[in-house]
Amino acid sequence: MTRVVYFQPSQPEFSPNEALNVLLVAESEAETACVFRFYASVGADWRELYSEEKPVLKGHTHLYFRLPAACFSAAAWGAVPDELTLSASVTPPKPSERGVLLFRAANHV
Repeated sequence: MTRVVYFQPSQPEFSPNEALNVLLVAESEAETACVFRFYASVGADWRELYSEEKPVLKGHTHLYFRLPAACFSAAAWGAVPDELTLSASVTPPKPSERGVLLFRAANHV
């Protein structure tokens, strides 16, 4: 079984015109490949933003992801949100799960 132990976006802001880098630490009982999923919420239910399969070593593995700018665009959300909560997991987050709050970059008002 593989699980996400920790994840951290490279900055506290997102932009609809720029990709967002994310560091993720996974823990696994065996060497395997796993699909990691990133979810976002703007005050409602979680929705999947992005997924990518990566190899995972037994124990702790540090992984790096680049979430495409399209994940944060008006086309994806209907309008560019002022803020959103980001989560990373191998399974969908529970409604009560807390994520990392990101704000829209000031230069993209």
